[in-house]
Amino acid sequence: MKRLRNLRLLRSHPSYRKRAVVSVLAYLGALATVLEVLERTAGDPYTAYANNLWVVVGLAVVGATAVFVVTLPSDRYRFVHGSFRADITIEVGDLLTAHDDVVVLTANRHFDSVPANRHRGGAGRPVADGSLIAQVGRRWFPAGDGYDLARMIDASGATSGNDHPVGTTVELHHPAGNRIVLLAVSSRDQQKLSAVLIDDIWSALSQLWAYARRTGPRSLALPVIGSGYANTEVGPNPLLMLLITSYVTAAMESPICPIRIVLPREAHDLSAFELAQSYCQSLGFKTHR
Repeated sequence: MKRLRNLRLLRSHPSYRKRAVVSVLAYLGALATVLEVLERTAGDPYTAYANNLWVVVGLAVVGATAVFVVTLPSDRYRFVHGSFRADITIEVGDLLTAHDDVVVLTANRHFDSVPANRHRGGAGRPVADGSLIAQVGRRWFPAGDGYDLARMIDASGATSGNDHPVGTTVELHHPAGNRIVLLAVSSRDQQKLSAVLIDDIWSALSQLWAYARRTGPRSLALPVIGSGYANTEVGPNPLLMLLITSYVTAAMESPICPIRIVLPREAHDLSAFELAQSYCQSLGFKTHR
C-alpha cells in the first residue's frame, strides 16, 4: 500500500504521530463500548463472543492496525469539479519525471540556466545548482558543458540574458520526447539573486493558463510557483492556495486542461494537503484518492 511508505514521516512530524495515536485510541474506545453494549443487551451467542478473549484481542489488533494504516498521511489527492471543467491533482514526487503532456518550470525573466559551478562568465548569469532549471539541464545533458539549455533557449528566439515580460513562455523539446515549458516569473538583482512579488506570480499564472488554452496540452505538471529560489515573502501554503485560486477562476471563465501540482518529497507536509482539501471542497470539488 502506498501509504506505508510514509511511515518515516511519523518520526519527523509530531502532528502525524498525534493523529495516529488519537485515531487508534478512538477505535479501541469505540470497540470497548460496542462490546459492553453487546454483553449487557445481546443474546447468549453474542455475549459469548463479547467475552471471548481471543475475539476481543483479534478485533483490537486487526482493527487498530487498519485504523493506523488508514490514518497514515497520503501523498496524493485529486480534486474534480462537477459543474465546470477543473481537475487538480496534488502529489509528492519528482516534477521532472511527471508523466504529463507538459512540465512547467519556473525561470527568472532572463531565462538564466547555467549552474553556478559551470558558469564561465560572459553572457548570462548562473542559477542555483539546486534550481529546477539546473536540474533539468543536468538530466538532459549529463555530459554537457552546462550551456546546452542556454543554447536551446537562444534557438527558440527568447535570448537568454535579456529581460523578458512576466509570463513569457519558452518551449524546450528533448529528443526523447519530453516537453518542458519555462515560465518567466522572478526578477534578478545585481547580486544575481532572484526575487518575486505576488502580483508577478498571479500575472505569470494568467499567462500560463492562456498558453494552455492556446496549445491544448492533455495535462500540465507544475511546482508551487514562488516557493523555491524566488524568495517570496510568504510561505508555500499561501502560494499553493494562490495557485489553486488562479486555476479555478480561470477554469470558470474558460476550460483548461487538468493540472498536477508536484511537491518535493523533502517538503511533504500534511497541512498542505488538508488545507488544499478543505479549500477545494468549499469550492464544490469532490476528492478522489
